[in-house]
Amino acid sequence: MSMKLSKDEKQALADTLNIIFGASSEFEIHKARFNERTVLETEKALDALMGCNKAMKNLVIVLSAGSAFLASGWLRKILQKFASGLKSDNVKFNGVACRNVVALRRKSAILSTIY
Repeated sequence: MSMKLSKDEKQALADTLNIIFGASSEFEIHKARFNERTVLETEKALDALMGCNKAMKNLVIVLSAGSAFLASGWLRKILQKFASGLKSDNVKFNGVACRNVVALRRKSAILSTIY
């Protein structure tokens, strides 16, 4: 049998969602209706965000390897590999871009859990 979220858990979840998606009164207004499904969907959003950030770190590693040439024109030497990496479905940009991608794909699923 599942247990309802406590008031503190609901507040912590609202705080977490505000960090992921940016401050929004939307989460504060609906936090009383947060439930275990909301937690599960938030977990999926966090997994997606971490995956996005990991892909960005891998891209930076590739770029860093290219900069080891330390001479003008280093990017040109790896440009095709770099462009191919950017086109990959696995690469998303870190920070705001990753948050925006996650918001686009996961926010509505999270909000659907409260209705």
